[in-house]
Amino acid sequence: MNVDVLSDNPSWRWYLLIGGVLLLLTVAVWLSSKFTNIERWVENQAEQLINGRQKKETLMW
Repeated sequence: MNVDVLSDNPSWRWYLLIGGVLLLLTVAVWLSSKFTNIERWVENQAEQLINGRQKKETLMW
């Protein structure tokens, strides 16, 4: 195995830190999507947007 001890690579601790942060971020996003009604909110926003466009189109004609 060709290992260069004197090379200027980042410390192995950075890989653990970044891996831990990404793991915590993934768990936080998963928990927030599991215990909140994001899907219902998005559907309501889309429905309001579509209904608003339909009302504007009927008023113009």
